[in-house]
Amino acid sequence: MIYLLQDYGFCAGVKGAIEVLKKAAKEGGDVFLTHPLLHNKSENKRLLDLYHAKLLSVDEEVHHGSVVFSAHGHDLEEEKGFTGAKLYDATCPLISKRYERLCSLEKKKLVFLGKRGHPETLGFLSRFKDMRFLDVEEDLKQQIDPWNLPSEIVLVCQTTIGKKIFLEAKNLLSRKTEIEEILPLCPLYENRLKQAESFLRDKDSTKYFLVVCGDKLSSNANELLGELQSEFPGLEGAILSQSEELPKAVIGKKDLLLCSSTSISKESVEKMYSAFLRLEQLAKLS
Repeated sequence: MIYLLQDYGFCAGVKGAIEVLKKAAKEGGDVFLTHPLLHNKSENKRLLDLYHAKLLSVDEEVHHGSVVFSAHGHDLEEEKGFTGAKLYDATCPLISKRYERLCSLEKKKLVFLGKRGHPETLGFLSRFKDMRFLDVEEDLKQQIDPWNLPSEIVLVCQTTIGKKIFLEAKNLLSRKTEIEEILPLCPLYENRLKQAESFLRDKDSTKYFLVVCGDKLSSNANELLGELQSEFPGLEGAILSQSEELPKAVIGKKDLLLCSSTSISKESVEKMYSAFLRLEQLAKLS
């Protein structure tokens, strides 16, 4: 059997970023992207080809045409390299609203939990210079223990990190100070995680193969796969961007559960689903 969880396709932030790219292309002239618009190689290539845009290399500067910044946010220093170009900010509205919220708060109370070097992390740290940074890829306790924290803090989470690491950081920080406010994970990621958890609960997870539709570059896709495999022992799975990547040994042997990351289009997910249905029918006939 092939099961597709019904919440799938791009998130609103990615859809909005594509509209920004579309608007920049309509202005005419050259269009440049400072970073991939989203973390998905095939989707980015399609968008670059469709809108005749070019992805800039690291530290490359241009001073004409239009420059589009990614949906994840960007370091404000980047903007200095594009004097003379028209700038388009495609930052996800969820992230932009967080910028607005934090501007009204005491900056020394802010803690950002995320991945070092991620565009979203760079965007927050460039805007809020006194914000403490907590790296999810390093030991959290070792980072937090030496900190002399104020009596209250505001915890800001990178929207695409995993639920497990978020809860660990929250618990460790709560032992040292009061968390006055939390700006949590992407609600769409949490919703899709809950859908998969609800489906697998009370089932024998070893009988399923989890397909996270998306790209291995996507934090969101990696977190979905990691969280679900951690919660359901024996659950096999992989992040796939096309049906041909499915291990042949799985076909006809296990039921497939398709869960979508936020950086793959609805059309791409449906194409994969249809291909898996055909493979299942062929396996039954053989």
